[in-house]
Amino acid sequence: MWSLKNRLASGLLATGALLVSPMVHSEVIFEENFDSQRDWNSGLAENALVRDTPDTVQRASTHNIPSGWYSIRQDAHWAPSVGDPRGHETIEILAANTDKSRGGTGKSMVSWRESYNNGSNRWTSESIMYKYFPEGYDQIYVEFWIRFSPNWSRLWVDTAPSSYSKLFRIG
Repeated sequence: MWSLKNRLASGLLATGALLVSPMVHSEVIFEENFDSQRDWNSGLAENALVRDTPDTVQRASTHNIPSGWYSIRQDAHWAPSVGDPRGHETIEILAANTDKSRGGTGKSMVSWRESYNNGSNRWTSESIMYKYFPEGYDQIYVEFWIRFSPNWSRLWVDTAPSSYSKLFRIG
């Protein structure tokens, strides 16, 4: 049986939560499941503005990138766009990748992390999709779904920074 002290504390907590809840405001500012995006990959020929190899940085204002995104950064090494027909482009949004999507239906963004270190301490096969918000936010909550390939591995090698993978950035 609860004592009067416990009932009072419980009542104060409930009252405090009701008073504070109108001050806590949240809204969805962006949501993407890629289902409405056309089939796209970062190695498309039209994303090579100067040379035959698609640009490392691709912007919505100058390149053919997914709708609603600001820019793309990709750095392929084992990909068809750089001469390896057996590989994958660094970023893919394809109906053919349904098996990689959440729940096994629809589309997804697939990032292919390539095994390559030429000793230059560079981030080979980097794949980033940038979303730009013209207004700033004091707080932001992010939720995303990720699935790793069964043969994915993470090497803890201090001398090879290219073995690290960043999953999410905010700035």
